[in-house]
Amino acid sequence: MDVLIKKRIENLPYDKTILATIEDNSEVEEKGYYIVNDGGTTFQAYSSDTSFSIGERVYVSIPQGDYNQQKNIIGRYLPEGTNATPIGYVDPMTSFVDITGNLFTNEEGTFYLIANGQNENTGVIWRWIADNENTFPLKGFDTLGLSGAFSSTVGKNQTLSSGAYGLKLDIIAQEKSTQVYETDNRVYYSFKLDSSRFFGDPYNFETYYQHSDVLNLKARGIERIDAMQLTFYQDNNFRDDSPSRELISPNIEGDWNLSVNNIILKLGYSLDNYTTDTVLLYTFDPNTYVNQITDNIKNKYFEKDTETVSQEEIDAVIKTVN
Repeated sequence: MDVLIKKRIENLPYDKTILATIEDNSEVEEKGYYIVNDGGTTFQAYSSDTSFSIGERVYVSIPQGDYNQQKNIIGRYLPEGTNATPIGYVDPMTSFVDITGNLFTNEEGTFYLIANGQNENTGVIWRWIADNENTFPLKGFDTLGLSGAFSSTVGKNQTLSSGAYGLKLDIIAQEKSTQVYETDNRVYYSFKLDSSRFFGDPYNFETYYQHSDVLNLKARGIERIDAMQLTFYQDNNFRDDSPSRELISPNIEGDWNLSVNNIILKLGYSLDNYTTDTVLLYTFDPNTYVNQITDNIKNKYFEKDTETVSQEEIDAVIKTVN
């Protein structure tokens, strides 16, 4: 009987993860898939991440090992022992102009979880709420960036086939700009920066690796953010790569094996909106800056109707900027 059961378990279908190389990315923007090659076969693999470059190696999930089903890219491949990001990788956080600076504030700094730890599967680490008195809604931004440095040792002594962890940002927003709260016009969005978006092996980051992603607010019609909540989570679905894909056991000692720090959350404007380069100049001493402005520049850029703006008004503007 044991032999029969073992044989049936061995024949059970399970998802297979392989390494493949991006050969063509011309259809990803419109149709959401790449052309990849695993060394012997060329096929389509889907991903919502449009940043993969031709020649880059990626992890591809084959549902139940069946190549006839939709195949999905689940992460970037990073050679073992290197701290460098893959060739062609561009940090999404550089794709927009940072206006707000880092909004995330939590003195704890580093946050920990245990894979498949039933009592520690989620942890809210930050909340922000606009009350229209001391804190006002965030309006007019078209891009949100989220970044964090992740460490994982859950795959140090075992090979895993599945399991997700990362940061989840829940947003309460309004789709139309308004001067007052309109509770019936609020919408809810959930944005994840998780292991499916990471480069390298997400189960074996012995040191901290910074990963980032951006949310296009404009494309989703978000014009105003009223509240945000950030959670460090794991999905309690970490499984080994055996034919039966067993759930792994949490650490007996209760030591954490997933962590994140250096969290960055900021809002700004996409660089795609600028057809020319723009430079902002700052100084800690407004008076020194004013003294460097020639009369010609003052007359050209600091005019009010037909009269030149006064020196006092120029000083006030520059002090406000600084």
